[in-house]
Amino acid sequence: MKQQPLEQKAKEFATWAHEGQLRKDGKARYITHPAAVVSLLKEAKIKDEKTLVVGWLHDTIEDSTEKRVTYTLLQRKFGKEIAQDVQQLTRDCSRAEYRLRIIRANSTVKIVKIADFIHNCQTLNELLPYKTIINKVEDYEFYAGLAKVECSNLYKKLQEAIAPWMREQSLTGKVYASNTFVMGKWYSPIVAANGKYWMEDGFD
Repeated sequence: MKQQPLEQKAKEFATWAHEGQLRKDGKARYITHPAAVVSLLKEAKIKDEKTLVVGWLHDTIEDSTEKRVTYTLLQRKFGKEIAQDVQQLTRDCSRAEYRLRIIRANSTVKIVKIADFIHNCQTLNELLPYKTIINKVEDYEFYAGLAKVECSNLYKKLQEAIAPWMREQSLTGKVYASNTFVMGKWYSPIVAANGKYWMEDGFD
């Protein structure tokens, strides 16, 4: 009997794991997110099978339907190495601790996380509260640094994805204490007439 390709197995498993789930817009099926992450990896010329498999599975422990996926189940289905990578991508700690974990992780984990961040920036900017928008802008420099080292093609995608967050977004609550350097330009917070903060267009 011919063995099922591992990536196809991961796709089917992820579809089952996220069955009935929707993204934050309440419309798109959740499985469209890991599918988009894998598409970004392929567009970036990532051909490593394990990386593509982890791309499909990256949210299955953290956010599966009725928590039906565990580390033990993933290990049984896909082996210890893939299960460990997915566990590394599972956000179960503070932002600072999570960043440190990603820094110490292998290239597969780093690359999948960069693609995950890119797709979230592409699709969720109109749905998230302003504080989260600010967090994403702050996260840019962290993931951009990883992308420069791990995959230049993903770095280009990341630059494109972050641009809308840096322009014409109303920022409330937390304000930058100083100018922020992004995509080769400096951005600074300015106060609009309504008292809200906006990111000024970049200047050289």
